[in-house]
Amino acid sequence: MKSPYESRGLKIWSLLVVAMALMALWQYYPLDPATDRLDRLPLNGLGFKGENIKLDATEAEVFGKAKVLKRIYRAGGITILLTVIDGTKNRHAIHDPSYCIRGGGWSVVSRSPFTEQGQSAEILTVRKKAEETTILYWYATAGRRHASPLRYWMDTSLRRLLLGASGPEPVLVHLQPLSHRAIDWHEFFARMPMLLDL
Repeated sequence: MKSPYESRGLKIWSLLVVAMALMALWQYYPLDPATDRLDRLPLNGLGFKGENIKLDATEAEVFGKAKVLKRIYRAGGITILLTVIDGTKNRHAIHDPSYCIRGGGWSVVSRSPFTEQGQSAEILTVRKKAEETTILYWYATAGRRHASPLRYWMDTSLRRLLLGASGPEPVLVHLQPLSHRAIDWHEFFARMPMLLDL
C-alpha cells in the first residue's frame, strides 16, 4: 500500500507530465494573428499621408516570423515612424522597448506616462551622443492600451493557454518622431485616431 506522500508525489508528477505535453502541443496550435487589424490601418487619408518602409536585413532577422508593420506618416507638419509588431508567430520579438533602444546605443534619459482617451502609454526620452528624441509606445489589444510588458506577457500567455478564446493577439505600437519640432501627441492623435484602435 502506497503512503499518502507517495500518492501525492505521483499526482504531482502526473500533472507536470500532462502540463509539459500540453505546452509542447500548444506551440503548434495555429492562433489567429493580428494581421486584420494591421491591414485595416489606412496608409493615406484626410490630413495624413503614409509610406511603407521595408525592414532591413538585421530587423528581418531579429523579428523572424513576427509580422511587422513599419511606416512613415506625415500629418499636420509632423513626421513619425510607426512600427507595430504582432508576435503571434514569434513572441520573443516583443519585449520592453527600452531593451532595443539600449541595444541600438541609446540611453534612456527619462520615462513619463501618457494618457489618451483614458488609456495609458509611455513616453521615453532617449539620447545618443548629442542627439535626443522621444519615443511613445504601448501594447494594444483591439483598442485597449497599456505600457506594461508584464501585462503583455500575461495576456499573450493566457491567450495561448486558452487557444485564442481570451481575445485577439496583443501588439506593440511604437512611434518615433522624425521631425525636430516638439510634438503635441494629443493633437497628433486627433488627426490620426485610427492608431488608437490597433
